[in-house]
Amino acid sequence: MSEQGTYTKIVATVGPASNTFEIIKAIIEEGARVIRLNFSHGSAEEQQLRYDLARKASVELGIPIAIVQDLQGPKIRVGTLEEPSFEIKKGEKLTITTDQCSGTKDRISIDYPYLHEEVHKGSQILINDGLISLVVEKVEGRDILCTIAEDGTLFPRKGVNLPGIPLHHLSSFTEKDEKDLAFAFANNIDYVALSFVRTGEDVASLRAYMLKTFGREIPIISKIEKPEAVSDIDRIIKQSSAIMIARGDLGVEVLPEEVPLIQKSIIRKCLSAGVPVITATQMLESMMHNPRPTRAETNDVANAVLDGTSAVMLSGETAAGEYPLQAVRTMKRIASLSERSVEFKRLVLNQIHALEQGTQRKKQTKTEAVGLATRELALSIHASYIACFTHSGSTARLIAKFRPSVPIIAFSPKLETVQRLALSWGVNPILIQDLNSVDELLDYAPHYLQEKGFVQPGDTVVVTAGVPVGSSGQTNMIKVVEIE
Repeated sequence: MSEQGTYTKIVATVGPASNTFEIIKAIIEEGARVIRLNFSHGSAEEQQLRYDLARKASVELGIPIAIVQDLQGPKIRVGTLEEPSFEIKKGEKLTITTDQCSGTKDRISIDYPYLHEEVHKGSQILINDGLISLVVEKVEGRDILCTIAEDGTLFPRKGVNLPGIPLHHLSSFTEKDEKDLAFAFANNIDYVALSFVRTGEDVASLRAYMLKTFGREIPIISKIEKPEAVSDIDRIIKQSSAIMIARGDLGVEVLPEEVPLIQKSIIRKCLSAGVPVITATQMLESMMHNPRPTRAETNDVANAVLDGTSAVMLSGETAAGEYPLQAVRTMKRIASLSERSVEFKRLVLNQIHALEQGTQRKKQTKTEAVGLATRELALSIHASYIACFTHSGSTARLIAKFRPSVPIIAFSPKLETVQRLALSWGVNPILIQDLNSVDELLDYAPHYLQEKGFVQPGDTVVVTAGVPVGSSGQTNMIKVVEIE
């Protein structure tokens, strides 16, 4: 479709397996357009190195990328143990205490000091991604007496999930996140991902903190990994710049069989709202240790693409796996083949607006109306490209909302806009100098596309921009340009 390769963007996490300039550059060359820095692991110095290498590779390749800081959030963990591990058996008793102690086979500590106030008889406590399940029998002071529901191995510092238990003392934004956020602002990170979001207020609180502390905001990606977030998804979408469906923790907090339907529902809501959505976690998990994915994983990636997701994400596969480049290459191949299919054309292209069919159409903003009209015009005249001139990026995102089969080139003089648009479905962002008149815009787009070999004489391009030129949020012009 264009030099970016696929409509669906690929997010790659950089970590110990991809710490060199050569590998990061190759990851971008293979098709990744978003680089994720996971602040649950690694020091600030390591993350700075990864950030610097990614920016350097982007400049050297001439390919804009978005960089995402993924905040750790409030991960609850088991304390230390007296031995490396303990085997525990179904039916045995285990006491969890909010007093700090070195754990034994019968009694372990937890680092959330209020848990004894928030659980009750019958509550379920899951440890190590749900591999160990405990049922609360009673609470005595700071001790929570539990029965082990199935056999397992207890390791120190493993994560704890508490499905269905509202944790009133827990914030989505921790002291560690505050320190890490300073890194994001110092480096002009493109997006910040907030972990364990529960309500729209969590997102609004982070934005308020950004404005109060740093005087500006970075677009927020809300990670959906709690059942409370699923319940409040409409308000969370309204408060967010993008959504990440983090299926790992979500699949522990809700029944695993519910996750596919939640995923499809959230993608549909994000499409309707025009908000980018990332499908994440365990997409090609077996490629941590194998050069090829399982058939089920291939299906998983293809199905997310056919749902119309904006992006698909690699986590451990590129951060810590043995085959980081093959994982990106494989994901791109799956996305590319899926996008050439009749199913993709039927399910995704050119018909997302049908979500609003049958209901009374709400009044659109000028930019929304121009976005939809641009798509309709481009389709009706069989345009080769949509060329969009944008300062904030909102026009390109709104056109992408309607999932046009005609590829979108987004020209912007603002580097941060170009980088952030690297996450948007179907958008190929290009950094340009400031242009001062409509004539310059109308000349620039066809010349650029011809120079790159994207169009031939006789092709048509639909150009959108704001008049007067340079005004932000004022997209009000559509023009058909024929290539001579």
